[in-house]
Amino acid sequence: MIVASSRWEFLEEKEAGHRVVVGRVEQASMFGLRRRYFLILLAFIVLLVTGFNPGVGSAHSGAVSDSHTGENLIAKMEIYEQLLPRVQAQGTLRVIIRLEMPFLPEALHSSAYAILAQRYRIQQVQSTVLDSLSAYSVATAQVYVHVPYLALEIDGTALWDLILNPLVATIQEDVPVPPTLLESIPLIGAAQAWALGATGQGQVIAVLDTGVDASHPFLAGKVAAEACFSTTYAGLGSTTLCPNGQQEQIGQGAAVHCTAGGCEHGTHIAGIAAGKGGNRFGVALDAEIIAVQVFSHFGPEQCRVYGYSGDCVLSYTSDQISALEWVYEQRLDFAVAAVNMSLGGNRYTSGCDSDPRKPIIDTLREHGIATVVSSGNGGYVDALAEPACISSTISVGSTTDGDALSSFSNHSRYLDLLAPGSSIISSVPGGRYQTWTGTSMSAPHVAGAWALFKSAYPDASVDEILAALTSTGIPIRDTRPGGSITKPRIRLGLALLELQNQQQPTATPTITTTPSPTATSSPTPTSTHTPTPTMTHTPTATATSTATATPILTATPTATSTAEPRPAGETLWYLAEGYTGDGVETFILVQNPNPEPATVFLTYQLQDGGELVRQHVVGPLSRYTIAAHDESEVGQDAAFSTLITSDLPVIVERALYFANGGHNSMAVTQPSTIWYLAEGYTGEDFSTYILIQNPNQMAATVRLRYLLQGGGIVEREHPIEAHSRHTVVAAHPDEVGPDQAFSIIVESDLPVIVERSMYFPSGGHNTFGVTHPQTTWVLAEGSSQPGYATYILILNPQQHEVALELTYWTQDGGTVTREHTVPALSRTTIAAGLDTEAGADQVFAARIQADAPVVVERAMYFLTGGSCAVGASRLARSWSLAEGYTGEGFETDIAVQNPHDQSAILTITYMIQDGTPIQREHFVPAHSRYTIHVHDPAELGLDVAFSTYLTSDLPVMVDRSMFFLLGGHLSGALPGED
Repeated sequence: MIVASSRWEFLEEKEAGHRVVVGRVEQASMFGLRRRYFLILLAFIVLLVTGFNPGVGSAHSGAVSDSHTGENLIAKMEIYEQLLPRVQAQGTLRVIIRLEMPFLPEALHSSAYAILAQRYRIQQVQSTVLDSLSAYSVATAQVYVHVPYLALEIDGTALWDLILNPLVATIQEDVPVPPTLLESIPLIGAAQAWALGATGQGQVIAVLDTGVDASHPFLAGKVAAEACFSTTYAGLGSTTLCPNGQQEQIGQGAAVHCTAGGCEHGTHIAGIAAGKGGNRFGVALDAEIIAVQVFSHFGPEQCRVYGYSGDCVLSYTSDQISALEWVYEQRLDFAVAAVNMSLGGNRYTSGCDSDPRKPIIDTLREHGIATVVSSGNGGYVDALAEPACISSTISVGSTTDGDALSSFSNHSRYLDLLAPGSSIISSVPGGRYQTWTGTSMSAPHVAGAWALFKSAYPDASVDEILAALTSTGIPIRDTRPGGSITKPRIRLGLALLELQNQQQPTATPTITTTPSPTATSSPTPTSTHTPTPTMTHTPTATATSTATATPILTATPTATSTAEPRPAGETLWYLAEGYTGDGVETFILVQNPNPEPATVFLTYQLQDGGELVRQHVVGPLSRYTIAAHDESEVGQDAAFSTLITSDLPVIVERALYFANGGHNSMAVTQPSTIWYLAEGYTGEDFSTYILIQNPNQMAATVRLRYLLQGGGIVEREHPIEAHSRHTVVAAHPDEVGPDQAFSIIVESDLPVIVERSMYFPSGGHNTFGVTHPQTTWVLAEGSSQPGYATYILILNPQQHEVALELTYWTQDGGTVTREHTVPALSRTTIAAGLDTEAGADQVFAARIQADAPVVVERAMYFLTGGSCAVGASRLARSWSLAEGYTGEGFETDIAVQNPHDQSAILTITYMIQDGTPIQREHFVPAHSRYTIHVHDPAELGLDVAFSTYLTSDLPVMVDRSMFFLLGGHLSGALPGED
């Protein structure tokens, strides 16, 4: 080859009887800038000698850069500078070269002939480049079929030949990288996708990792095909992990999990994506796995670079390209939905589309196969690892079960999606399960999602599925120092519905049920125990309503269909309590504030294990009632928790009715590892129950700390099975025992949902715990009229005494301020009807201000029952209430607290269960509490089931009381995003 001969004459120098390659350049390396000028000059000399035309560009469009230009040759010279010390230190170097030739992903070619012609051109250019290196010490590592690349092991002389070869577009070192090491299925809504018939049936997920234990019970029968691409290379001390001892193996047993450090990784990833066994499920529970081993074994010297103290496994880029090519070929035999690559390294603040993996990833994508990659665990707020930085991958970062960005997760403006990655339990070799954390765990959630969607819509493109996941995901903002970017956390049920809107499915999704709406009328509520509620005192009462003021209307009530309120609803809700035995009825109330119908899924998680999924459609601007005790829902004699998801933001409450009363509570939107309950009582025929919902895939360990009113702490621990609800009887001798007044702190190793129900001879009440103590609490409802007793319960979780200022605003405009202290780690009860508090015969609202965060609830007792609700930590200009009823002896009152120096103007929109929304307007005097009797003829009147949306020109506080023949209950409203 003439060019090689002429440049050899220019550069060669004899020394010590052997050829010293580029000796002059090596000497010049001492002089920094001089070396750069030398290389630039050398590049142009070569251009002139070889007759290259620096001004001529490539004839093809957008495929690869043109190595005939002077600019590109200079760039290759700079690559040479970077790689020369590496090859000198090791003697040889593994590199990946991109060939200079036109290239398109095969799916973009117009005919099979064009595809074969491109493959032939790739093979011809590969052969020409290899022939040019025949005089040097070169070993061929990988020859690719579908993309214009070669992977080689070269020495310094071959490196220089490649730099000046016009058929080589660029060169990079083949650097090995580690796996990205460091409860989720219900959280991402997989059950809702399963209920729609999308289970991954017929789809395959390729897992490029450390191999898979195909004998694991969680993966039994799941592995459809296997391959191994692994490297033995003395230069870096790597040895192959293929069972046959070679660098490539195809067939059964080829991807068996390795045994070095880190080799459990692939089995864990495969379980998250598609595991199924016992009561555990991966995302695509009916999908299969293609297992591909792409890691090699390394000794301690190389492993120390990545922080390992001993041997480890790392993956070469060249092996990954080989594996991706092989997976691409498997599409002819399997319906490959996605490739999972939970591996990578480095830091890229912008895209890395020069990465040699991009062409084959592009090729897979054009054939409808997504390459899903973990974003990396560097904790960066502006960068991703490779290969997640490639624009055609689906890059995935990690969130916690509390929907916060994981502290370790890489994040960037060009990240695609978020998925759970903290404390994920899955399979590891040997039939075991372990809990791991990292973006490695996030990626297979998304790869599994792809298999679900492709099983329902096999023709859906990667772009269409990504758009559905992006548009329906929960936006999660990076609140870490320096972070600001918001990205969507996947929600599969909603995304599947969005995809359904885009195209017709191959098969109609299976809908479990769509029962007709029913009203929350006849009292017969639900619980898992004999009614007997909670407090620290004996209730007295004789009234049927807490209100005394007549609503002021500014105009004659008229129906309207023009109002389109948009309160701050949510698309995910949890209810820990639910019961349909012993004459108890449970109703789930859904308010849809949107101008279009909402599709709502209910997943009932049973106390004795198992789940039931139901679907409902809630009309626009309306309220909807689901009777859980109906046979078409959960049926009779069931104790359960409920997970509610919706394609649009809605508001959810739950009402329970039983023989001697009923109670109601707003649902909550997030599990938590800590909950606070201010009220608890087991004296005077009161019974307290703590209801715990575990929505995770693994069992949770929960610790209860009872803080006693007279001082002292009682601690208990409970295991809670996965996907289940658990009931704790507080009066049991093994818990806090009888005759105790207490608050409760519930701590769990996994995020759970916690409620408390209390039952007593005349009725019962229920409320959720809170997850964050506050220094300010507001209570809109309170009464010390004859027959009513109101108690304010305060939990102090601090290690020190807390001082309080308690302000009462009475309905007639008066204000009373009191001061209290609450001992450390204790509960305190304040009887509001005492003369030293609000006084007797008052209707009032209250505000509590503390010098350290506390938790506040308010309990009210009357002749026929009692109610309890947690306070609100802020005022708001908009409030939502899903429940409301004025039929069959029910009265509904809305209490409004206005703490301002001027009157507030309220606009109330009643969203009727079977009718058009109705609006009313009210004025609330300054510094007062105000009551709206919804059952009055001037408001809504009788026999109406409704939800309420209230807006105010000033921030206010809102509660709702409902009274019926056998009792009553009270619930706080949901504040809007003001």
